Amino acid sequence: MKRWESPVGISFRLSGKSKRKACAIFLTAMSFAVFTGGCSQKDSFDAADCASACLDDILKGDDTAIRQIAGDQADAQAEQLASVRGQLLSDRVALSLGDTGDGPGGTQLSPGLEQDYTTLWEDIFAKTDYRVSSAQQTDDDSWQVTVSAKQLDLYASLQDLLPEKLQEYSEGSQTAGESDDGELYASTMLDAYRDALEEADYGEEASAQITLSRTEDQLYTISEEDINTLMENLLDLSVMENGLFNVDPENAQTEATPNTTIPQTTEDTVTASVGETVSMEKDGSVLADFSVDQVAFTDARSPYDSSNPEKVVVITYTYTNTASSDPLLFDEMSFTVTDGDTVCTPYYLDDLQTADIAQEGQGAVTASLAYGVSSGCTDIVIHVNNPQLDTPVVIDAAVS
Repeated sequence: MKRWESPVGISFRLSGKSKRKACAIFLTAMSFAVFTGGCSQKDSFDAADCASACLDDILKGDDTAIRQIAGDQADAQAEQLASVRGQLLSDRVALSLGDTGDGPGGTQLSPGLEQDYTTLWEDIFAKTDYRVSSAQQTDDDSWQVTVSAKQLDLYASLQDLLPEKLQEYSEGSQTAGESDDGELYASTMLDAYRDALEEADYGEEASAQITLSRTEDQLYTISEEDINTLMENLLDLSVMENGLFNVDPENAQTEATPNTTIPQTTEDTVTASVGETVSMEKDGSVLADFSVDQVAFTDARSPYDSSNPEKVVVITYTYTNTASSDPLLFDEMSFTVTDGDTVCTPYYLDDLQTADIAQEGQGAVTASLAYGVSSGCTDIVIHVNNPQLDTPVVIDAAVS
């Protein structure tokens, strides 16, 4: 499956013919072509109508409004917007699935399953709740468009479903062949996302500002930052956007978001060092072994993570289910990493080893996580607190 570059902008073009204002939209990534079309039969450019019509076509697949305002350019306008919509859907599917070649068993997903994820994203886009509430010209070359949106909270509804779905996958993977394991996992997660979408609710209405700025070649442009802000107002899809196989989507099993506060040490906290194995208990019984194997800087950076940290640290760790009848998972939600008094933000690299479910007696699982740290960082503190177990661990680690 091809990984698409993230879209970086939208543009509208004005045509000077017959004083008719024209509207065109394209993503400024190389995948999309510039085109023109009549945006209004009026002599004035209606920024609100044009923006609303384009959003309806891209997100809802409804080209009714854009055809009405595009006049004799309706077919070309609708065709190009359909192309933009298709590319956005492809991009979202790629972000959801990540690099499927690195999935369990190292297999590609079937075209049918990838199409099912495309259909899922079409359904997600269709449920977005927005309206263009106003557009005000700020000067001769720009318009300020206000979009009112209610965020679709797929993440919250997913939390109650994931433990059951992950258990289904765990049971199925024991009998699935190696080549079928990735397909099984992606299919199981697809069912979870579908069920979550049916139950997903909306947040309070909030406004996002979009600036239409006219360039020298008569394009009205919307910046990448504005587009990202709008999408964040429309969708809370943190789990899916991490990628099923690239960034461990199973992190939703324990918490809604990564830890942002420094855990307090207690009398039960075990202090360990890098390379030391800790036996972890539940209700007085040892159920797992855990160790941090390596902590090192990396020069690798992700084109999909815009946080741009000064340095990136990769933590490699190993865990074994020694006696738990329930599958164990040590993922991002089990970790809090601090650089001095600062809680570090996870950083998503393509080549990280994804945490896998550990079944009793099936051997060790090795995984890795990355975090952004400061330029002066020489050591970090790793807090490990898996809610499936009763043994919190803290590790002071020098970074090599």
